[in-house]
Amino acid sequence: MPDQPAVSLPEALRRLTAPGAPFAMRECTVSGQRMRVFEQAPASLREVFFNARHWTGRTYLRFESEALSYTQLLEDASAFACALQARFGVTKGDRVAICMRNFPEWAVAYWAIIILGAVVVPVNAWGTGPEMTYVIQHSGACIVVADEERAERLAPHQGELALAGTVMTRSTTRPAGMAAFDDLVAAFRGAPLPPDPQVLPDDPATILYTSGTTGKPKGAVGTHRNAITCIVSGAFNVALSHMRRTGEHLVPDPSRPPPVYLSGGPLFHVGGCNSGLAATMAGGGCLVLMYKWDAGRALDLIETLGINGFGAVPTMAWQLLEHPAFDSHDLSSLASMAIGGAAAGPELHARIRGKLPHIVPATGCGATETSGGCTFNGGLDFALFPASVGVPAPVIDVKCVDETGSEVGLGAPGELCLRGPSVLQAYWNDPAATDATFREGWFHSGDIASRDAEGRITILDRAKDMVIRGGENVYSIEVEDAILAHRDVLAVAVFGLPDQILGEIVAAAVQVRPGARVSGEEIGSFAAGRLARFKVPSVIRVTEEDLPKNETGKILKRVLRQQLIES
Repeated sequence: MPDQPAVSLPEALRRLTAPGAPFAMRECTVSGQRMRVFEQAPASLREVFFNARHWTGRTYLRFESEALSYTQLLEDASAFACALQARFGVTKGDRVAICMRNFPEWAVAYWAIIILGAVVVPVNAWGTGPEMTYVIQHSGACIVVADEERAERLAPHQGELALAGTVMTRSTTRPAGMAAFDDLVAAFRGAPLPPDPQVLPDDPATILYTSGTTGKPKGAVGTHRNAITCIVSGAFNVALSHMRRTGEHLVPDPSRPPPVYLSGGPLFHVGGCNSGLAATMAGGGCLVLMYKWDAGRALDLIETLGINGFGAVPTMAWQLLEHPAFDSHDLSSLASMAIGGAAAGPELHARIRGKLPHIVPATGCGATETSGGCTFNGGLDFALFPASVGVPAPVIDVKCVDETGSEVGLGAPGELCLRGPSVLQAYWNDPAATDATFREGWFHSGDIASRDAEGRITILDRAKDMVIRGGENVYSIEVEDAILAHRDVLAVAVFGLPDQILGEIVAAAVQVRPGARVSGEEIGSFAAGRLARFKVPSVIRVTEEDLPKNETGKILKRVLRQQLIES
């Protein structure tokens, strides 16, 4: 790989987006805002699904010993779509919740819902029964598709849910009144599809729930255009790296085998939906699913299945690189590794270069509210600017603003704001949160960043009060509320502490009543009864002394954080 790019970044962007080029753009109105869109992008995810007829004979998904071909996926998803409409009356705009681990049925359900023009509501499979119930209720989902474990968690709450039906998969037992996924697919296999629902680009496709500062998750409404833009931007990133390295357009080689990607993360994340299921189908690739992340198993899969690409949060990358069996595996098929979801740090990048010198590393930044990654730094640019998260996709506008909302100059820190066709416009049934986050078409990320003359972005700090533990977002107020429910707790502050493997761990400083005999272990156990496991603090400091506060009475988390780091 040469030390310097073949063409400048502005020139590469110009060539790739010129009229007639693969990523040519045009202007249109989206949610009342004029913005650029990719001219050749599909109109909807439904179109992506039916375009997959071109991939007959290829494998779409692998899971353990199972393989799901594109042909079978098209048949099964079409059959399940017919079942959802005929048995439960699901039509365009209805919400359908998916509550399960990374099984192939997740993908079948996802595409079936898309076929109908309905809205996919991915539910965090790590959540407790009450947490999942809240998402189902808040979204107004009329159907739940669940695996056995999730169905058991939801069982005590069935009376709270106004559902037209529950469909179970991967289950050994099935309560009366619940439908079996396999039976429905078999019953409607070959049935004619319902009439075309006439899905428009700006119709909702997903509602992805992300933790909010109010302590309750917010439903980020993603449209078909949002998801499609993310998919096309991913293809653009590959073409940009190639252009920078060679000075030429990337020309697909039909003789090359379809790419194989490893998906170690959950499908219920925006990356699992958009960059995983949807992008893989759009490109005719194969996605390898893992029931749960296991570094040793990942090494086996990379070697035996010839994995070409792997997206990972820093936790997963560290565990892969440091696994005792790393050196005994042939990882020569692995061509790229994208690190995202949390701060990676220079130590990780150095370790990747040392142990996998043949791969092309990449990073970027994004959020649920941007439909996934919206900036990219890979290939030669990653080697030249390793601290940057790269440049935005060409259809994305970026600005950094100060406390007054005024744009700051190049190199100056400010809140990162983004606008474009991959940026969401609203939270589901939450106008206050929408108004606070989306202003005049701009998504205010809360992240502090700076930009250079060529548009490269460097993240300086993350949104306050958020901890990113191994790629999972944990908002402090939700954890604080759970701990404050303890009868002996007077005050609590939750924040993140740096961790080499997880990026950050959740920590809490807890003030208890004088004379209370409460340990950190007891507080942790108490919180575990109210929160998903990954949200429970790993470090809990208990004191009877007042927590440090500023003049307005706000607890000074930065002081507490530094105290724990130095202790």
